[in-house]
Order: sequence, then structure tokens, then C-alpha cells
Amino acid sequence: MSDTRVARLRAVFSLPEDKLDTLFPANCRPPKHLAYVKWFSKFPRSYEPHSRLYRVKKEINGDGTVAASVIPVEMIIRSVHLLPKWGGMVPSEWTGETVLDLSPSFLLNVFKDDHTYYSLTQL
Repeated sequence: MSDTRVARLRAVFSLPEDKLDTLFPANCRPPKHLAYVKWFSKFPRSYEPHSRLYRVKKEINGDGTVAASVIPVEMIIRSVHLLPKWGGMVPSEWTGETVLDLSPSFLLNVFKDDHTYYSLTQL
């Protein structure tokens, strides 16, 4: 589990078959289904003491952009429940559509269901 990361799925797509020869060598074929994801930080060594939840934040590149990758869909294990982490009042500009972009960090809810709990508490 130490290699497991949280990512925000932005798109699932396939490359057109007729373009594969121009994009890849003949001996290297990509998976049929790919996903464009934006990465969150690696899990910390320990959870937050009061909540027992792991804190993650958007992984930022040196140029200030959010780290992103194209990965095979087969690498996606499951969905997770992220809770925004903030201090004080909830910012009024946060909505269901904007909170993943605007919150500086999140708590990974390992108590969402049994599978999440047993998979992610063994980090």
C-alpha cells in the first residue's frame, strides 16, 4: 500500500487505432483505456491524531501546476471519500463543483466502508 496514491480522475479516453503507429513504436502498444489524473501527495507516515484520518494535498510541480499523468485505467483501484480540511468558517466560494479545486488539503475518510478501512489502514 505504500505505493498507493490518491488521484483526481479528470478524463477516461482511448487513442484512435489509426493513430497508434504514429504515436508508439510497433512493439509498444498502450492499454485500450487510459485515464488523465491529477495527483495528490503521498500518504504521510502517520494519520492526524484527532481524526485518525490521513491528510493529502494536491501534488504541485516546481512550476506551480498540479502534477498530472496519463495512466492505464487498470491502475485505478477504487474511489475514495475526501473531506476538505480548513480552519474557521467554510469559505462561501466552496461548492460541490469547486471544493476539490479550492481546498488546500483533504482528509481521506478511511471509515467510509469496510473495504476502504481494511485497505487503507494497513499503510
